[in-house]
Amino acid sequence: MGGPLVLYLKLCGMAALVATSPYWLHQIWSFILPGLHAHERKWSRVFAAFAGPLFMVGVLVGYLTLPKGLEILIGFTQSDLTNLVEFGDYFSFLVRTLLVFGISFEIPVFLILLNLTGLLPGRVIGQYRPWFIIGIFVFSAIATPSTDPFTMLFLALPMCALVGISEVIARVLDKRKAARSPYSGLSPDEPSPI
Repeated sequence: MGGPLVLYLKLCGMAALVATSPYWLHQIWSFILPGLHAHERKWSRVFAAFAGPLFMVGVLVGYLTLPKGLEILIGFTQSDLTNLVEFGDYFSFLVRTLLVFGISFEIPVFLILLNLTGLLPGRVIGQYRPWFIIGIFVFSAIATPSTDPFTMLFLALPMCALVGISEVIARVLDKRKAARSPYSGLSPDEPSPI
């Protein structure tokens, strides 16, 4: 009986969350900013410049693939039956799908962030690339709500490309870091002059 009211509350809550996101994201950022060093502030601006558009591209890809997934899911209904989908269930399905696609496109940001902290060198990403790809396909198979391979591929293939791009960026950052090191060019087998 309370379904229509809950639906209005969900729609209003989601609209309020999206409409006020610049304000509350700014408040969170204003809380974090004073604790950062100058070079950390520079990198955080770069990450913010890429994270937002990547999330939006992920949401757009999810929105474009959603009709194909729905067509396949509703196609399982037998010809003599009618499939009635409640709008509240459809709305939850839509939001979950778009969030999964949007968040999954943030993977390069996290990989490069881990690289900048020194936890994940570019060579390690390259060394474990097959496992990354297997993990991406498993994640895509679980995260996409439909059971068709097309929706899974629409999520997995861009994620694989983004991991490849982040590997290249991580290797470039590692080379720059190594060139600035005072120990660059020294052999580990060379004895110290001391």
